[in-house]
Formats: sequence, C-alpha cells, structure tokens
Amino acid sequence: GAKQATGDTLLIMDSHIEMRRGFLPPLLNITDNNYKAMAIPVFDFLSTIGSKVHEPFDGHGLGYDVYLNWIAFYRFLEPKAKPFQIPGMLGGAFFITRRRLEEIDYFGKGLVGWGMENIELSMKNVMCGGELYNVPCSRCIHFAAVRIPRIHDGRILPTETDNRATVAKSFLNDSEFAEFRAGRGDQVADRADEEAVKENKKLLKDLKCTRNYEWIRDNLMHPFVESFSGKSLIAAGLMYDEKCVVVSKKDNTPNTAYYIEIKTCSKGPFVGQMRLSLELELKWYIRLCLDFGYDPPQFVYCHGEQGNQVVRYSLKTGQIRKLINGKNICLTKKEGETVLTFEQCEEMNAYQQFKFRTVYHPELIP
Repeated sequence: GAKQATGDTLLIMDSHIEMRRGFLPPLLNITDNNYKAMAIPVFDFLSTIGSKVHEPFDGHGLGYDVYLNWIAFYRFLEPKAKPFQIPGMLGGAFFITRRRLEEIDYFGKGLVGWGMENIELSMKNVMCGGELYNVPCSRCIHFAAVRIPRIHDGRILPTETDNRATVAKSFLNDSEFAEFRAGRGDQVADRADEEAVKENKKLLKDLKCTRNYEWIRDNLMHPFVESFSGKSLIAAGLMYDEKCVVVSKKDNTPNTAYYIEIKTCSKGPFVGQMRLSLELELKWYIRLCLDFGYDPPQFVYCHGEQGNQVVRYSLKTGQIRKLINGKNICLTKKEGETVLTFEQCEEMNAYQQFKFRTVYHPELIP
C-alpha cells in the first residue's frame, strides 16, 4: 500500500483506527522539520463493550523481549504538552515521509500474520539516525479488537516463523539476542525468518547505521521510563536473592496460565520488571495482575475491582501478603524450585523476603 501511495508524506494506519479532528498539522510539523522523523499520535481507546473512550496510554519502553511496555503516563502530561522522543511506537497509526520510508526499505520484511512491524520500524529508523516523536495534541481513536487476528486461507502456517524472533535476531547483537533467548526460550528464538534477518542486517550495514540497541536503551529508554515511572508506580523491579521475579507461561497454548518464576534479570530498564502500582496491584505489563484467588500463584487480566488483586508489601520484612480467611498468606519461594507459591506468612522466613529494585514512593506502602 505504501508503495502505491503518491504523496510525499504518508499516514499509515490500521483499519480499526479513526483519526480525530485537527490531527494533521501537529504531525506535519514534525516531518517537515526532519524528514527522518516519524510522528505518532496519541491513542484514545474505545472499548468493545459499551462506547466509553478510555484514558489514553501508550507503550514506548522496549526490553530484550522486543515487546512494547505499556505505560499509562498521559495523565501526567500538561494539557498542551510538546512532542517528545520515544524509544518505540505503537503500530496503529504513524506519519512518515516517503523519502525516509524508501531509505529504510519499508517494513514487514519476513513478518507474517499480525504484529511486530511497529518494533521493526522503530528500531530500524532510530538505529539509522532517525527519530520517533509522540505528539500529544494529535489524537486518534483505537477501536479495541476482540481477538488477535489469525492468518487466513492456509497461505502460511503461523508456526513456521515467529515475528518476535525475526525482529530480535535482525536488530540485537549476539549477547542481546542471548538475553532474548533466555526470556523467550528456544521454541521462539529458533523460529526467525533467516532470509529476512540477512536482509535487515545488510540494510543496517549499507546505510552505515551507527546506533545500536544499547544506544536506544541508554539514550531513549532509560530517560523516558524514569521520567514517568516515579509518577505512575510505587515500586518497580521485584527481586529475590538478586534475581528477578518474572511471569512465564508453561507452553505456547492460548489461555494457559501465567506463573511466577525466579530468573536472571534482563538488562532492559523497565520491561520484564514486575511493578507495584498506585492501586497496590502487582503488575506485569499493564494487563496482568497477581491474583490471590489462584494457587499456585497466577497472573490474570487486571479487572480493576481490587479484591484478590490488591497486595500488601512490607519494606521491613519484604513480604508480599494478602489476608485470606483470617490468615496472612505470603508469596513464597520453595527451596530448589523456581516457580513461586503461596504459604502462610512466617516472620523472618527467608523464602518470603522480596525487594524492589527501585522504590519511588515508600510513603505509599502500608
């Protein structure tokens, strides 16, 4: 589609996006001043249930899992906030010059089905001297999908390649890709489209791209995340014995449970770190919350109604606890195992002592 368009500047968007009145001038202002810059509007989300437009949020922190990290930060921006640089973008709608899109050889190389073209574009553009700008005064409506799109007509089996692996192997160096493999496992990491990986690496070399993923992390991700996380979180980076507490699935089957494990920490600044929200929810990304209604402990979709998804954390004891049927139940690591469980709280129990890498608001911890 982009190759068939005739304009010098292109708006590329999904079919479930509707641009709001006045969206265009702020985006044009970005690309007119720098042809290598991409401009991204703010996404207001329209729920599939009812017709309420939800508070906007976006995902601009990247980790070695090459996924976006969703951060609800727009509530902290001034009403007339100026555009600001971001490390990664949503793919629903973006503005880019034809010249720049041709330079970086368009997008979607080796990707099948749904997802990851936004990460590919983000990394390729920034690594090769470009910029990504989020533009708060340009808005669009995102009509929430009820399901993830499937690949139709039997054209290609979704198990042949994995978009995450293709993008990660294209733009991460060997040690960074090892981090990706550690987090995603061989079943995902070994399913890159190798031909696309070769073409992407050749493009980076031909364009003499001097930035790498470490540059993005140090110059964009760290400053971006730190500027907002202290306003939206109580604490981030849950750890046990110098290792990170993470969420993992036992297999790739849809709707299987998300369990809690202890693993070596990712070097990413924020993604892959468990956070304690202002609502006292222990969160993984923006959608998953620890729910004390399950045993062993599981992360399920956050429902926002408190109850079993509200936790209590003690800076003194390091315990993450919940009062259930008159008993204090704590998150616990069993000796010799990596998957965590729930057990009755015991004072000075070393297997119940957790800490957060960063505590932003100790005064808000009960």
